[in-house]
Order: sequence, then structure tokens, then C-alpha cells
Amino acid sequence: MTLSPMNLFIVISATWRLASLLANEPGAFGMFERFRRWSLRATVRNRLWRAFQLAQGVHCEWCNSVWFGGLITAAWVAFGDSVVLFCLPLALSAWAIVFKYVVQTLEQLREYVERLNKQLEEKPTTLNSEQEEVSYVVSQPIQEPIPG
Repeated sequence: MTLSPMNLFIVISATWRLASLLANEPGAFGMFERFRRWSLRATVRNRLWRAFQLAQGVHCEWCNSVWFGGLITAAWVAFGDSVVLFCLPLALSAWAIVFKYVVQTLEQLREYVERLNKQLEEKPTTLNSEQEEVSYVVSQPIQEPIPG
């Protein structure tokens, strides 16, 4: 079992992806959504689920990331570095999502700057008399030579 920075990075990314899947996404064939609904029903029916608020652990990304982190760590101890290969597709998915959000944010920023530039171009510039006088003086060519 090698705990290289890259392996750790892959496992961390996979843990986040699994936690996000369970807490936020419907999943394939709605399986995560169904599991979240089941956990709410279990909370209503089961005193143990209510007492320990286990449904909140399913719905909370921060909470279930601890569970997934523990499971991945246990699998890593049991099966070694082959767990990293299992985690790699999840990590790639996680970083594809992060990349998507970075690109969206940059696009929104570009659109915002374009709107600001457009507003500045359309806004009429009004000068008060002092600014007009300075503008006139600055724009006039020098008529006489400067004594030197």
C-alpha cells in the first residue's frame, strides 16, 4: 500500500464524488433518490433511525463523505493499491464536474464584463464646465514656443 500524493488525490476526489452522488443526485435509474426516500421512511418508522438521525447522514454530503472515506480506507487496507484503480473513474468524474463549473464561471464572468463594457459605451458622458475647459485647453496645440 503506497500513499503517494497522486493516490491520495484520487481517493479524496472519489470520496467526494460518491458523497455528492448519494446526497445530491438521482443516480442511475434513480437509485440514490430512492435510497434517500427510503431513509426518510425509515426515520419515520424506526426509532433507531430517529434517535441517531441516520437519514441526515444520507442527505448530508459532509456526513456521508466520512462514511465513504472510511469504506475506501478499509478497502485500501484490505486490497491495497488496486482500490485506486476502482476510485480513478470516480475521481475523473469529480474533476470533470469541477472543470465544468470553472468553465461556466469564466463564461459568466466574460458575459458580465461584456455587459459592463456595453453599458459604459452607451452611457453618455456629461462634462461640467471645468472639465470642458480642461479638455479644451489640453486638446489645443501650443501656439507659441516655450521660452527656455
